[in-house]
Amino acid sequence: LEVYERLEKLRQLKHVEKAYFAYLYQRHGNRKKALKMYEEILQENPEEVLTHYNLGLLYQSEDELPKAIEHFGLARKGDPRDSAIAWSLVGALVKGKRCLEARREFKSLEREGFPHRSDVVRYYDQICAAPA
Repeated sequence: LEVYERLEKLRQLKHVEKAYFAYLYQRHGNRKKALKMYEEILQENPEEVLTHYNLGLLYQSEDELPKAIEHFGLARKGDPRDSAIAWSLVGALVKGKRCLEARREFKSLEREGFPHRSDVVRYYDQICAAPA
């Protein structure tokens, strides 16, 4: 990550490199730097799918579910055929106990022919189908 700091000083980082370094910061637990870099990327390209997806993962890992759902939703809008994004959105909706929205997404994924994810279905059944 020292390389990033040197390159940043030289202002030679391109969008792809920023995304890579943001991901590295995220993986190494430096949430603050990762968020800053992701925000810079979105200022340059507000529809950057991978950045929205990674932000969704970051926010979900911190139980900031409304933000996670927002970013997964933006990523899904940008790449509606990506199954990792689609199922991540469903998982965040379930975790946030937004069961009606999760059910709608399930139905949408079925209609669109996405591969079945039994782990997410079991999670949905545990959280949303359980008696209150």
